[in-house]
Amino acid sequence: NLLAFKEKNDKPKGSIFNISVPVESSGGLVPAKEKNRKVKVIGVVKAGISLEKANRIAGSVIQFSIGTISAVILLGILAIFLVIKYLLIEPLNQFIVGTQEIAKGASSHRIQLESADEIGELASSFNDMTVQLEKDKAQLSDHAKNLEKVVLERTAELERSRKAILNMLDNLKEDHAKLQVVDRMKTEFLSMVSHELRTERGRKVTRCRR
Repeated sequence: NLLAFKEKNDKPKGSIFNISVPVESSGGLVPAKEKNRKVKVIGVVKAGISLEKANRIAGSVIQFSIGTISAVILLGILAIFLVIKYLLIEPLNQFIVGTQEIAKGASSHRIQLESADEIGELASSFNDMTVQLEKDKAQLSDHAKNLEKVVLERTAELERSRKAILNMLDNLKEDHAKLQVVDRMKTEFLSMVSHELRTERGRKVTRCRR
């Protein structure tokens, strides 16, 4: 029968793991399937492995495995970071720079992204927005210029109207002065006529009394 057991060794090497296998008289090993068959055992083959050495080997294997797994994990994390940086962080930085440039008035700024994903579509929409913003800015500039021209024309018209009104007021003042003169002359004339009439009437009354 196959016998496996652990023995203590007095030598300083530590524990030994021994394997013992009986040998039959024909010189061969006893098959495991025929362990109930009666045979003549002439000896036992023993093999031993130092557990200390096995533990060292197992420890080295474990350390190597842990180091390999740690390296793979670190490489995976680094790869994920690089992918996130390339796919997300750098496009976001470009969007931040783009919005800052637009806020400064640089409506001609464009985001240089050619990816076919949602980030690329967002960059294309952002560029379309800046193009429309630039057109609106140009239209507003033209409108401001036209408005300034209209304001200047209206101001000139108002100035001409003001001068015309002032001239009319001056004319009205002159006419009013003339009317006052005429009215005074009329009053004087009426007073003189009334005086003459009263004088003439008095003379006639005096004559009639005589």
